[in-house]
Amino acid sequence: MDEIHKRVLKSGLLVIERRLHQMENQLLKDVERRDTIIYSVSDDLKSSTKTEMLEFITVMLHEIRQIKEVFKLEPSKESTRREIYGELSEIWVTLEELMPEKLESYGKVPETDGEMLRSHILTLIRRIDDVWQLLHNDAYIDSE
Repeated sequence: MDEIHKRVLKSGLLVIERRLHQMENQLLKDVERRDTIIYSVSDDLKSSTKTEMLEFITVMLHEIRQIKEVFKLEPSKESTRREIYGELSEIWVTLEELMPEKLESYGKVPETDGEMLRSHILTLIRRIDDVWQLLHNDAYIDSE
């Protein structure tokens, strides 16, 4: 298999592996203890279903490992910093969309509500900037 095909195969498998690990983590979490603000999670799966799903995930991850070995795909090195930058960017864009003037496309936002909302959204954006700066100033480099 040529390098272009390997790169495409690896990219697709990376997406699948990440989703499988996310599902696995979700199935293994103690849902009742999750500390959330805007949403709640109900554990609506039977224990036997979770066990079976975890087995499917294990088999699928094994299959991905075999594909990696057969086609000699080199593992990617992921960066925590880059992942967090990506999450921060997504949060920032979402916060911008929640500004009162953006919400106007859904109808008039009362002025006092808009002012209060703007204040809270700007506070959250400043916190995002603070975390961004913290990451920028962090000079830690993994030597592995």
